Amino acid sequence: MKLANPILVLTLLAFTSGCGVKEIPPPKAPEKKLPTVPDLPTDAPPRGASRVVLDTPDEQARVVEIMGVTQGVVSNGRGTAYASAVTTRPVCTTPCVVDLERGTHRLVFASQSDDERISEAEVQVGTKPTVVRHAIGSRRSHVGLGLLGGTSLVLGITGLTVGGVLYGVGAGSSSKSADGVKDTGTMLLLVGGGLTVVGAIVAYLARPEIQPGSTTQWPLGPETPSPGGSTVIHRTALGPRIDSAPIRE
Repeated sequence: MKLANPILVLTLLAFTSGCGVKEIPPPKAPEKKLPTVPDLPTDAPPRGASRVVLDTPDEQARVVEIMGVTQGVVSNGRGTAYASAVTTRPVCTTPCVVDLERGTHRLVFASQSDDERISEAEVQVGTKPTVVRHAIGSRRSHVGLGLLGGTSLVLGITGLTVGGVLYGVGAGSSSKSADGVKDTGTMLLLVGGGLTVVGAIVAYLARPEIQPGSTTQWPLGPETPSPGGSTVIHRTALGPRIDSAPIRE
C-alpha cells in the first residue's frame, strides 16, 4: 500500500507535464515606415473597400485571409469524431497593396523562407487607406523529442502498472515463489518509475513553442515617409493611384 502514492504521483506527473504549449514573447512591433511596393494599382478601389499596404519587415511572406471556420461531424460507422475546416483565400505576397472590404479581417502571414514562422493579425479596415506592418511570429514543434517522451511515458506507465500488480500478488502470498514475484514487481516499479519521470521531463521540453506576431497599423496621411525618408505618398495615394517622388531637402 505504501507504493500506491508514488505510483499515483508519477502517473499524474506523466499526464500533466506534457500538456500545454510554451509561449514566447512576440517580436518587437515594426516601426511606422512605408515599404517600397513593386506593383502599384492604378485604378480606384471598389465601392465599400479601402486600399491597404501590407508589409513584413526584412522578409517576404505569403498572406492569406481566414474567411471562416466550418465544423462538422465525421462518422465511419464505428465511431464519431468532430472535425473543423478553415476556409481561406490568398491575398498577396508582401510587400503589396490590396483592396479589402471595410471591417475586420483575419490575415495570416507565412514566411517564404521558414515554414514554422507563421502568425496571425487582425486588421481593421476603415474609410482611409491603411498601412499594416507585421513582424511574423512562429509555431515550432519538436516531433522527434515528443515521440521519444511519449514512448518513454507509455513504457514507464506500463512498467508501473504491471510492477504494481506483481508486487501486490507477491506481498499477499506466503508461498516460496512469492518473494521472486515480489522482487520482479519491485524491479518493474523502479524501472517504470524512472522511465515515467524521464518521459514526463522530455514531453515537457518537447512542448510546441508558439510566438505571436506583432502588428503596427496606421492610416495614410497626405505625406507618409518611407524608410530613410526617400519617397512620399501624395494625397492621391490609393485612390485612385499611389505615386512616389523623391524628397528634396
